[in-house]
Order: sequence, then C-alpha cells, then structure tokens
Amino acid sequence: MSEERIIADRTLLLRVMDRAFQKSRNGWEWSDSNVNCLSHIVDRIRYDVHGHRLSYAPGDEKKITYATREEHVWCDEKRTRSTLGRYLRRRLGVESERLSDERLQQLSEFVFSVRYPVEDMIKIVSGKELISAYKRNAGGSSCMTGHDSELMTMLAENPDKCSILIFGDDIARALLWTADCGQKVLDRIYPNYGGHIEALVQWAHSKGIYTRTTQCATFHAFTDGGQSERAARFISNIARDLRITVTRPSNDMYPFLDSFYNAREDGRDKLILSCMEGFGEYELQQTNGEITSGNCCSYCDSHDEDGYEVEGEWYCEDCFHNSYTICESCDEPTSNDYTCYVSDICETWCEGCVDHHTAICYRCDDRVTTDSMTVAEDTSNAFCEDCTGIHLESCERCGSYFEDDVANGLCTDCGTDCDECGERAKNDDLENGLCEDCGTDCEGCDKRINNDDLENDLCTDCGSDCEECGERVPNTEVNEDDLCKSCAKELAEVVES
Repeated sequence: MSEERIIADRTLLLRVMDRAFQKSRNGWEWSDSNVNCLSHIVDRIRYDVHGHRLSYAPGDEKKITYATREEHVWCDEKRTRSTLGRYLRRRLGVESERLSDERLQQLSEFVFSVRYPVEDMIKIVSGKELISAYKRNAGGSSCMTGHDSELMTMLAENPDKCSILIFGDDIARALLWTADCGQKVLDRIYPNYGGHIEALVQWAHSKGIYTRTTQCATFHAFTDGGQSERAARFISNIARDLRITVTRPSNDMYPFLDSFYNAREDGRDKLILSCMEGFGEYELQQTNGEITSGNCCSYCDSHDEDGYEVEGEWYCEDCFHNSYTICESCDEPTSNDYTCYVSDICETWCEGCVDHHTAICYRCDDRVTTDSMTVAEDTSNAFCEDCTGIHLESCERCGSYFEDDVANGLCTDCGTDCDECGERAKNDDLENGLCEDCGTDCEGCDKRINNDDLENDLCTDCGSDCEECGERVPNTEVNEDDLCKSCAKELAEVVES
C-alpha cells in the first residue's frame, strides 16, 4: 500500500512541478535563467538518477519525502522528510545564484498549495465578525489588529462592500471587496508568506475574483491569473479603475488600507475608494485613525502634490532624489543602490536594463551596451569598441573578429596554413596543402606539387628522368631503356654509323 501511495504522491508532485514550470514561463515574472534552472530541476526530479523517488510527505502539507538508500524507497518510516527548499539546495545543489530564496519560496508555495483542502478551510464574514477577527489577530498581528481593531469600523459598517476571508484556524486573512461594478477583489493576504498564499490565490481566480500581483506591503496591481503575462497586465489595468463607494465611519476613525487607500468625497456621508494613485484628495494610510489630504511622502510624511510614485509609495521631490534615480533607458525610477553607469553612452541605468542590455568589457572592465560590443569568435570574450580596435583582428574574408586565430588577415575557417612555408593562405588558393608560392600545378595530373619535387612542370608520377640527359619528360615519351626521344634518336644514329 505504501508503494502505491508513494507513486501516487510522486505523480501528483511531478504534475504540479510541470505546472510550476509553465507558470514560471507565462505567469510569474521570472528571468530566462530562472526558468531554465527550474526546467533543469524538474528534469532531474523526473529522471531521478539518484533514486530518491521524491514525493509529497504523507500527512504533512508542507514537506516532501525521499529515499537516501535503494532499500528505503518504498518504506515510509525510513524515507527522509524535508522541505522542498532544503532538498533542492542540499541534495540537488541548486545555488541561490541560479534560483534566489525569493523564487524558491514562490515555487514551494505553489507546489504545496494543492495540499490544502481550500474550500473546507475558508470562512467569509462581515460586520461585527470582521472587527472580531481583527481583534483576535486572525492571520497574525498588524497595525489594525488587537486594540486597534476599532479602526476597522468603516469596513464593518459597509458589509455589502467589504468582508473578511479567514483561512483555517485563523491561519491567514484577507479583505474581500465588492466593487461598485460587482467585481470582487481579494486584497493583501496576511501573513504574506507560506503555502496558503498560492492556495488562496488559485481559489480566488477559480471564482473569478481578482487578486494582488504581490502580497508585499507596496501595492502593484491586480490580476485574474491570466494564462499569459500580457493578459494578466491587461486585467491589472482594468482593476486599477475599480471604484468602491462606502459610507463614512460612525466613529470618524479611518482604517489603514493596503490597496484601496485613495479616496474622494461623494457627498457629505460617502467616500469613493480606489487603488489608483492621484485618484482623490484623501489617503487612508494612517495608523492613528486619521484621514490625510494630498499625497503623503512615504519617507518624511510631508504632503505635496508634486513628487514621484515608486512601487505604490509616494515620495516628495527631495526624498525621491535622495534615494532614487530615473533610469535613462526605461524611464522608470530605481533605487540609487541598484543603478550602474554605462560608459559608452554616458548614461545611468537601472539594474534590470543593465542586466539585459549591457555587459562588462573583457579587457578594460567598462560596462557598455551589448549593441556596441564585439565578441571574439575564438574565445567568446566580449570587447568594447575601443578595445576591439586594439586587441582584436578581423578576418578579411568573413569579417569576424578574433583574439588569436587570425594570420595574414585570415581566420582558420577562411584560410589554411601552407604545409611548406607555414603562411596562411585563402582556402581557394591552397591545394594539396600548398600555397601558390610553394607549389606548382603538374601539367600531367594537374595536381599541385612542391616546387622541389617538380621538374619541367611534371611530378614524378607523370614524368620520368631520362637516363642519358637527366631531363624529365612525360612517361609516354620515355622508351624501355629510360631514354627520352631525343637521346634515343642520337643513340640510334651512333649505332648505325
């Protein structure tokens, strides 16, 4: 029975790993190197050269199990239990340079999300029960839980617009909004790590509910889990225009909101909430119950209409320039800690543009754009324009650049070294390993022969040396006594006389 269950758990794990790979290609914002690393991981688990028979751990929703010896493969008691991350790091040797801890956490959450009986673990409540959930710290403590739960009165008094989803025995929580158009949105999930994240996100998408693209503190956008990144971004743009109309709280105390914190007045008693920056004159992002007007700088707390938005955070101009720079490639703001100077165009770029569109010159170590670089065909080293002119030589025939493989202006593909003089000549000008200076075509066989082996334009195969005069003549002009016609005639005349 253990063998059948292990096979079933392993089969399910492989299917989920395949789905994770597809997600990494089309849903998650993973780099090509991350995607390739995950593909390699899936192949290694599937083909299992070490005989681990990796599978889900029975009775444990967050562990995998594997065998360290062949005789332990089908024995539950002797198989080793571990986390997926520890197995990949220690057993398969997947280094953080190839797959970061953040990506590994995302992969683990997805892989174990199928282990949760989601439908049975979800409870959605509103009104006083919403405040009660915050008061008892459901999903962990935050600035709105415990004694500060009274700040959630506005949400409790608008049950048609806002409820709270509670997962399991207070394992996690998330606000569930209903926009004025009827679209439901699952807000930030607390806590923002663990296998419940992917489980709740998949549940929401199966119900047509939008979710945040990330669960971190800063808001990015919403998604419906579209199969392609383009589709997901399209939904994100639509979701940014969602509006939620609520009545003002009876206690005049406002909650801290993670996504729909931009607000404008709708008469005396109502507010319209939005996640779009600059939507209204108010912000609901204070922990003291106050509502602020104007854009509040996330660093110095000053309010100013002029400034910059970075990953959902608003900065006044002074604070922005102290910490950020506008990338001159993509025009996006980036932290000063993650910028790089591109020397060939004298611009400052963000880390993403640098990684995708620049490289370090092999010789001078300057960072330059990849379009301006030249790669040496013989060593695969990349050179900037200045170093290309100094350290590389181009082949006159094919135009490619080389560090060491060019002689007489020719690379080894376009030319060959002469067997006699060692000088490189064009392949078209070389015959029998000889250049035109070291060899001559035999008039008999038309093959190129070393000059030292040729006489009277004949090779030793096509001609013979006359025994009398020593001159080489065609084989057809030598008699049985190895005499040329001329010498044979003179000998005959002597004999007759």
